Formats: sequence, C-alpha cells, structure tokens
Amino acid sequence: MEQKIDKALAKIEGHENVCAVRYQNIESILEERGTRLDRLEDKLDGLYKTVIGCSLAPIVVVVALMQFL
Repeated sequence: MEQKIDKALAKIEGHENVCAVRYQNIESILEERGTRLDRLEDKLDGLYKTVIGCSLAPIVVVVALMQFL
C-alpha cells in the first residue's frame, strides 16, 4: 500500500514540475506579447494624432487666409 502511495506522489510531483515549466513558458509569452501590444498602442496613438492633424490643417489654413482677406 505504501509503495502505491509513493508512486502516486512521485507522479503528482512530476506532473507539478511539468506544469510549472509550462506555466513559466506561458507567462513569458504573455509578457512578450504585452510589450508588443504596448508598442502597437503607441503607434496607433501617433497615427490618430496625424489623421486628426491632417484633417484640421486645411480648416486652420482657410480660417487664417479669410482673416487676411
């Protein structure tokens, strides 16, 4: 009976070790993708500012020209 318990505990410990490695790999992948998403978010913010700036620039120019005329 005691041998069965020892074998079961050994299997459980082995499984815990394998799972620990798997979770570590998952965590490192998530961290890597998190930094990628942060960089992508920064690029999108710059793109939004560019689009808004390009949209408003002609309006500002027309208003400025109308003041001189």
